[in-house]
Amino acid sequence: MLFSRTVIKELEEKTNIAWKSSEMAGMKRVQVWNIQLDLMWAAVTKHDKDAWQKQSDSTYDKDIKEWDAMLKAPVSKEPEQVQKCVLR
Repeated sequence: MLFSRTVIKELEEKTNIAWKSSEMAGMKRVQVWNIQLDLMWAAVTKHDKDAWQKQSDSTYDKDIKEWDAMLKAPVSKEPEQVQKCVLR
């Protein structure tokens, strides 16, 4: 989580600087954001990209298993659980 906040903060700073530059005048902020994100991603080494991809796949697989287990679980009769479901 800390990593993603750090990256987003740096990306926002780079986007703000680039968006104010004359060469990006008239562009929507999301377009500048995407350009800056591509530049930052290009600077990451293949080793780091592979490590992040492996971590992402692992997290995804774990989350899918938890989600699937919740879908297949019997419906709870507990009022607290029912309320949590309704409020989501």
